[in-house]
Amino acid sequence: MKTKVIKKRVHNFLVRKKFLGSKSRAKRAVLIVLIVFPFIITIYEIRIISVNSSSDPLVTAHKQGSLEADKGEATPSPSLEKKTVSMSAYTSRAEETDSSPCISADGTNICKYDGCVVASNDYPFDTVLVVEGFGECVVKDRMSSRYTGTGNMDMYFGYDLEGALQFGRQNLKIKITS
Repeated sequence: MKTKVIKKRVHNFLVRKKFLGSKSRAKRAVLIVLIVFPFIITIYEIRIISVNSSSDPLVTAHKQGSLEADKGEATPSPSLEKKTVSMSAYTSRAEETDSSPCISADGTNICKYDGCVVASNDYPFDTVLVVEGFGECVVKDRMSSRYTGTGNMDMYFGYDLEGALQFGRQNLKIKITS
């Protein structure tokens, strides 16, 4: 029913804007890209979500609206999970961050934070991790969305570029405690 209403509204819009009846293929191409394509994508995404099993935690989180990268949310993690992750280092230098290098994704001033901070897209904010060789660290920041689900994490080194470069990328064992 909703699809018919959308089609009718699009058709009426096209008639008013003289897209229909015109022999201009360029106008029709613009129409398809700008108007019709977003509707198709939205309908397709809704169907995918409704088809997937609700037992899948990613689908459940998406349905509940808790899995949104813009809000800095991550997938819920099982408690007391142990695994090996690929850990790299980052600093508060402007070249590595946005316009507010000391403010993490959860709003914490990590330049003044007394403790170990890691950035991860795979765990919720304030998840406590025991990192091999570093002790307890807290998830306070996020990485680029391309690292979601890859097992990559970043350890925060303040403004210590030399220390971050020396740390490089390491495979470290972590234990999620909360």
